Amino acid sequence: MEYGPMEAQIESIDLLVVPHEGKPLIVSSEFGMDRFFKLERTPGFRAYKMDKVLLTAINQGRFCHSERFSDFRLREPLTQETISAVAYRVETKDSSSWHGSSPFKGHWMANTILAGRVVETPEGIYTNTSEIDEDILKSWLNGVEKVNGIYLINDKMAFAPRDSYKIGIQETEEFVEGGLARVLEHTDAKVAENLARIASTKKFKGGTNVELSQSSCEKPKEELVCFYGGNFLSGSIPFTVGNKYALGFGYTYGVLQEDGK
Repeated sequence: MEYGPMEAQIESIDLLVVPHEGKPLIVSSEFGMDRFFKLERTPGFRAYKMDKVLLTAINQGRFCHSERFSDFRLREPLTQETISAVAYRVETKDSSSWHGSSPFKGHWMANTILAGRVVETPEGIYTNTSEIDEDILKSWLNGVEKVNGIYLINDKMAFAPRDSYKIGIQETEEFVEGGLARVLEHTDAKVAENLARIASTKKFKGGTNVELSQSSCEKPKEELVCFYGGNFLSGSIPFTVGNKYALGFGYTYGVLQEDGK
């Protein structure tokens, strides 16, 4: 054994129970880069993109909360899980029992929410996957019924065809009825109800801005989708769905793994 300080390997973290698809979902408090820097152990690790570093910190860390949850692991969230957590926070403004700033309160850069992974293709957007093999992606749609313009591939992943949603500035009502909002929320309903609650808060003015898919996409590419406010210098702050992680100043949620290991 070497002489010197022994750093704690288990990080204390607050948890929150939120409603998700009719069931309780346990998530961490907003997990930001400030917490990652406490967990960082690998030299040179910070040189990676901040967004992927943050998800790596969640996936590799060990955490504790109470006697019931004394040693557990988190996993990165699915887009629909993030949306459920943010919708709960926005609606209840619940900050009495756990730490972290409320989503979308204050400066937009400090309140960017990293929602999850998507893969953009020339044909549309797949949610909750890192797969970029075009043949594999297309094979997932075989035998899947198209419902209200989108494809729910399984209980995690979905696909929104490019013609099912609009990019750029739009009315929030148009966004939440579009295919992108509904695959991010993973719902076969005609409206993404949780996103409607989030995007309709008084914080946002000027509708919704979809920044994903604004550049040409010749082959599948992985993106990390984020929610934030844009155009804050002009005083118009639409709810924005994009892939900018605000220079590492934002947050995400970790989801308690079912077995806790």
